[in-house]
Amino acid sequence: MVSKPNHILPAEIFHVGLQDPLAIISENRKKFYVGKSELSAPTGISTDADVSNEFFHNQLKPLFVVMRFFGLLPINLPFRGVSTFELFSSIMAYSMCIYAVTTVIICFILGDLSSVLFSEKIDFLTTIFYSMLILILFTSISSPVLLWLDASNYVDYINKWTKFQMLFLKVTHNRLSLNVKKRCIFNAIRCSIIGFSAITFHFFIPYLSIWQIPGLFYTITLVNCYLTLWIITCRTLSTAGKSLSRNFKEELRRKRYTAQSIGRYRILWLRLSQLVSGSGGAMEKTSCLFFAVHLFIITMSLYGFLYGITSEAEIPIQSIGMGIGTVTGGCTFYVTCNAAHKVHLNVKVEIEEELQLIMSSRENHDVLIEVNAFLNTISSHPPVISVAGFFDVNREMLRS
Repeated sequence: MVSKPNHILPAEIFHVGLQDPLAIISENRKKFYVGKSELSAPTGISTDADVSNEFFHNQLKPLFVVMRFFGLLPINLPFRGVSTFELFSSIMAYSMCIYAVTTVIICFILGDLSSVLFSEKIDFLTTIFYSMLILILFTSISSPVLLWLDASNYVDYINKWTKFQMLFLKVTHNRLSLNVKKRCIFNAIRCSIIGFSAITFHFFIPYLSIWQIPGLFYTITLVNCYLTLWIITCRTLSTAGKSLSRNFKEELRRKRYTAQSIGRYRILWLRLSQLVSGSGGAMEKTSCLFFAVHLFIITMSLYGFLYGITSEAEIPIQSIGMGIGTVTGGCTFYVTCNAAHKVHLNVKVEIEEELQLIMSSRENHDVLIEVNAFLNTISSHPPVISVAGFFDVNREMLRS
């Protein structure tokens, strides 16, 4: 019979609070340094600043700052302490002002495009292009509101990351280094300037007016911020899975594992699996909208491209643009699904293989019980990224 988790782990591991995580680290560091010399602090624990810098919200902060600047993610991100979302706050008031200005601009653009779309002077390819443009602009009106509705869930997800990283430190005696801050800085700059590509719509058929460019700039920036946040989140989950497996393998290699230590890693892995499963629900409303619109845009772009190359003696410029859009959208969809697939491999497969090796070796009865419990936990709580329970994001989704 498998022993209960609270018989395996010290009680303090199950009560890693969010009131002040750095205070807990400071207290633990004092315990390591008090007493015999062999009880020195683990190499992974250096200073409070080093540990707090590795927190999920501090690693992704450059991207969060850009999203807050465009009024998309009105949450408070303190360097020390927990993240919060307050409906009546200055950052929320700022976001609503940005939303009001951009919505007015986009509504004027939608009115202008609709008047052209329902006229009888445009061809079929231009009709497809304007229909897709109207859909994308409508997304830029609805997605900020959905992001606000998802903000409280996302704050809970960020705080779960903090608790997991604290538990990781307690179990492995090493900091969980996500190493994505430089990448986030680069992507924050890229998301801030990629919207200028909207200027090209002014120079190619069908021509768009200069006053419509700011609305398209905002839309392109919004879409890129969301996609980047999704991919970076998957990367952090993969990194966490690799780090957990590496520490577990190191303990196995040094023959230092016991039934109790395997039980600790089982609870730690379960917390990581919950983070993987929760990543799709942290922004479930926004994710459903973006995936649906993304697939529709790819389908319409492909249809417009095929129509253009089969119905005209000379391939029109609109058809070439839609072909480029189809390839770009397809590549983006592949990267999104592949990132989720790598999370599954790095979190589940690697550590599962190590556990199978232990099961095939001659170990004492208590160790085999804990290994069997670990394998049962993996099978009953698979790390699957599901968007609001409607669909799973993986390579199967791309193939289907």
